[in-house]
Amino acid sequence: MPRRVSGVAAERSLTNEIIGVRLIIPIVSIALAGAVWLLEIEHEQNLEQVQQIAKLKAEVVDKSVQQSIDLKRQCAADADRYFKKWNGAQTPSTAQVGYESHYNPSRKACFVSIQYSDPSREDFGLQLFDAVEQRQYADFSSQKEFTLSCRLIPSDGEQKPCSSKASFSAFVAGYMEAAPDLP
Repeated sequence: MPRRVSGVAAERSLTNEIIGVRLIIPIVSIALAGAVWLLEIEHEQNLEQVQQIAKLKAEVVDKSVQQSIDLKRQCAADADRYFKKWNGAQTPSTAQVGYESHYNPSRKACFVSIQYSDPSREDFGLQLFDAVEQRQYADFSSQKEFTLSCRLIPSDGEQKPCSSKASFSAFVAGYMEAAPDLP
């Protein structure tokens, strides 16, 4: 049989529950305030870390840009030295000669493209070299619109067929490609 609680006992029980709730509310409020405070501190620390990461990324980009500039300058100097050596050994006095250097970051190599022409003989030629290793990668020459020679020698060293200035240019473009933009 269920036990009956008198009115006074029920009233006391209810009063005790109200007092308990009144005590719990401030305790929970203090706990929530503490949790909010800890979250604010953590949020501030996260913001500081995000700023530090951004600063470090900027420093890495600055170093990468500077390193890229240094490699391009070194390549230009290497190409100039190679061109002067090549020009002194091979160019007829009536020829018009020029060159272009390019540091290829994906191949980590410095290439020099040399162009020469001799209007008196209607000769035209293009060559591609590694300016540091002094290795030839491609050679094209023509006279009066006729292709005299066209040789493509990729990194693996096996000569590939070449029949036109267009195929020569397509091959060379793979070595003289534009450097990708830095982040």
